[in-house]
Parts: sequence; structure tokens; C-alpha cells
Amino acid sequence: MSDRHRLEPGQSRTFTTRPVGLNTFLSLRGGEGESKAVWKVELCCKPENNVTLEAEEPRRIDISAAAGALVTVRNAGFYAIEAWTDYV
Repeated sequence: MSDRHRLEPGQSRTFTTRPVGLNTFLSLRGGEGESKAVWKVELCCKPENNVTLEAEEPRRIDISAAAGALVTVRNAGFYAIEAWTDYV
């Protein structure tokens, strides 16, 4: 599991994913109020994915389809969030 990273509003963090054939999960946790996270696979033409989190709500997202690629998470809300993956 990677270290948990606290992302203040507007901050981002890039994570690596496991090789093809292995699963990787992205975990997010909301802050003090309703939060919004945006995550994107850093490959050509991949769309951004929006996630709304209630206060302190945890969310686990399967990002295995991004195998071998980088995934960037950005805090698009007004409260800090935590983000991490199960892969270092």
C-alpha cells in the first residue's frame, strides 16, 4: 500500500499502477465536508473521472484497466482529501 497523501484543494498527486494482469485499487477519503476528487489515467484521450465524497466517506476504485500507466488524482473540492493506492 502506498502512503496516504493529503491533498488540499487544487493539489494533485500521481500514482503508478501494477503491470497488466494484476489489479490496482485507488482509495479516496473525503474531508470535513463534501469533497470532489478527479482522477485520470495518463494515456492519450482518456477522460477525467469525477468522484463526489461525503464528509469522511471512504471510496475504493478499481483502476486495473490503467495497468502499467500513471493515474493522477486532483482535489477539485473545497476540503482536503486523502488519496492512496494499494501498490507502491
